[in-house]
Amino acid sequence: MAVVLGSAVGCGGSKTPEQVFADFKDAADKKDYKRMVGHLTDESQEMMVGGLVFVGGFAAAFGDAPGAPPDAKESSKKIADVLKKHGVGEDALKNKPKGDNKDPEAAMKELAALVKDKPGFIADMLAALPQKGNEGFEMKFGTLKNLKVEGDTATGTVTQVSNGKDKESPIKFVKKGGAWKIDLVGMMKDGKKA
Repeated sequence: MAVVLGSAVGCGGSKTPEQVFADFKDAADKKDYKRMVGHLTDESQEMMVGGLVFVGGFAAAFGDAPGAPPDAKESSKKIADVLKKHGVGEDALKNKPKGDNKDPEAAMKELAALVKDKPGFIADMLAALPQKGNEGFEMKFGTLKNLKVEGDTATGTVTQVSNGKDKESPIKFVKKGGAWKIDLVGMMKDGKKA
């Protein structure tokens, strides 16, 4: 799964978008997810938490399904433990969200509201997900290219090699409180406009 992913964890205000991306990539390569998440805007962290709560709820339930393979049971238990650690047990998931499918952003915010320590939850959940390339979760980032800075926003592309071919994905940065952050929410909104 190729995903280009704030709090001020590990981010100095004097860093450029290039430096932020380089540290983000280094943190992802080293599986230092808490440092990596520190380079995301608060809104991006919230959206990521909502998505991981949603996916985690299904993954935790899958391990208990009849006929689930032993590695799925082990993986599901790790994920369920992370959900419980961060206050998102079965009872909380049964009651959230009740919104409609027409506003996924609102549903993600509702799920994210269940979690108090968003950077800690993201770090714990990413570490708990199976790390099996195309069969599971994998986070690999390529080279930042075509960076254009306009005031407090910057856009570019991230080039990755997938199945022997270069693939480019857009990336967006915003400057908040003097620090550059990666803006996943802005990227999603820009994608909807296209």
